[in-house]
Amino acid sequence: YVRAIVQEPDSGFASSGLWLTLTTMGSLLAFVVVAFRAGLPLPPPILAALLVLALAMVPLGIVQDNLGEEAVVDDSIRLGDPSMNAASGIITSPSEVMGDADLMLVSVLMPGSVNGADHLKEFEVAMAGYNGDVAVLTVIIGEEALITDAISYVERYNVTWPVLLDATGAFAASLPTGEADAVLVIDRTGRVSSSASPVQAYTELGDAMSASQRGGTQSAFAYL
Repeated sequence: YVRAIVQEPDSGFASSGLWLTLTTMGSLLAFVVVAFRAGLPLPPPILAALLVLALAMVPLGIVQDNLGEEAVVDDSIRLGDPSMNAASGIITSPSEVMGDADLMLVSVLMPGSVNGADHLKEFEVAMAGYNGDVAVLTVIIGEEALITDAISYVERYNVTWPVLLDATGAFAASLPTGEADAVLVIDRTGRVSSSASPVQAYTELGDAMSASQRGGTQSAFAYL
């Protein structure tokens, strides 16, 4: 027979709701005791207001991750990883392009976009100031995009990294910026650490790359 083993979710080593409630109530009690010993008058309305504020913190603690609990990554902030045709004639995916790199810069372009040159320039300057292994990828998106658009982009700017065609729209559907020109920073787990549309200056891009290496993010788009 086949035995299915279901791994229990990581619940951490301490309940955030319990400890936040205890510390909140403990802080309130300590405040009242100190005020009483100091001879400070605390009228009943003030005490009631403080108790209401303390109780209002309880729901906040309940929705927090427990201490030591592994954070659950929402699939909506992960970059799509479909196999796509490259201008070079091969079929590959973003994860294959990234490989073992620390992070990946992704240039997303509509056919014939004028932002292609800016992406190249900002990428080159940002990578020059980054101490780490960086993968780079360009993806041509859009309903009317053709493989000839990818080939033309490579030939026009002499691009040395993979340029892929999102023929099915699966890749564009995963983007936090929608179907538009964009610059993305992808961390080693495949998450969108930073996103900007239609371009991003190399200074901001460099900051986003450093934050991605530390495990942080520079963009609210990453949590949509």
